[in-house]
Amino acid sequence: MAGKEAVFSALSSFIRGMNFEGKRRFITEFDGLTFISSLLTDEIATASLRLYKKVLILIQDLVVNDDNIMKDN
Repeated sequence: MAGKEAVFSALSSFIRGMNFEGKRRFITEFDGLTFISSLLTDEIATASLRLYKKVLILIQDLVVNDDNIMKDN
């Protein structure tokens, strides 16, 4: 589980903040919202509270910056 935490932490660090192009690509090209929702299961929360918290932090960042992610909206 430590490997999954490390990989997700790196991905989250890349996407969060002012990297709107990275957020756009994560959401549109890599189906990121489906990926994130798949991580929000009781199994993940039970196995690794740290990973679950990192998922929630990434979701918060996407919600807070939602106006700047998609150019057309």
